[in-house]
Amino acid sequence: MTLADRAQVGFSSADDYDRFMGRWSRQLAPRFLAFAGIDAVSQVLDVACGTGSLCERIAAAHPIARVTGIDLCAPFVEVCRSKFAAAGFEFLVADANDLPFADGSFGAALSALALMLIEAPLAAAREMRRVTRTGGVVAACTWEAGSVDMIQGVWEEVEKLDPLAPLPKRQQRCDCSGELTKLWDEAGLVATVETRLPMTMRFESFDDFWMPLAAGVGPLGSYIGSASALVRKELCARL
Repeated sequence: MTLADRAQVGFSSADDYDRFMGRWSRQLAPRFLAFAGIDAVSQVLDVACGTGSLCERIAAAHPIARVTGIDLCAPFVEVCRSKFAAAGFEFLVADANDLPFADGSFGAALSALALMLIEAPLAAAREMRRVTRTGGVVAACTWEAGSVDMIQGVWEEVEKLDPLAPLPKRQQRCDCSGELTKLWDEAGLVATVETRLPMTMRFESFDDFWMPLAAGVGPLGSYIGSASALVRKELCARL
């Protein structure tokens, strides 16, 4: 699911998306925030904020920080506005490749699990650099190529059942072997640090894992939602 695809989901899909991706984002947020090291930052931008998992953690860890979130998906922005109605938060529908902020507006620009979904990640990286003041922090995390075992396993079974099934787009993953560092270098950033943040996700049951996919979330969910009842039944049995 690219950010352009995300922008097309209806409000009823926000809960499904949060159930699918939100559990990962909530687990990742404190570790990513610790890695970014924004302790002294008073204004923080969350690029492609989704339903607000990272914003929530920023607010908890840095109560005096002003948090701004942008996302192409209007329903997600509305969810964030409902969640964070207090002063100190602002959420806008905006494109990561054309941020509606002046140069040097923020002490930090962060992006969690979204950068490689953007059609032109280098343009987004340059925009994040542009709106961050000199000496500030620009940080992002994204899935490593082939790293999400549960999704990879489902795609492998899908391919056995349907060789014509659409494969995930390459841009949805990056190789954690300097690819993000190269992106930051090309965007004009300095003092770059890159690392891995491994995670393990536990599900309450098979349904807890399966239902967000059955609801049509993401490229895999889109395929499952369009597959025949027979294919879905066989896929469940295989998994």
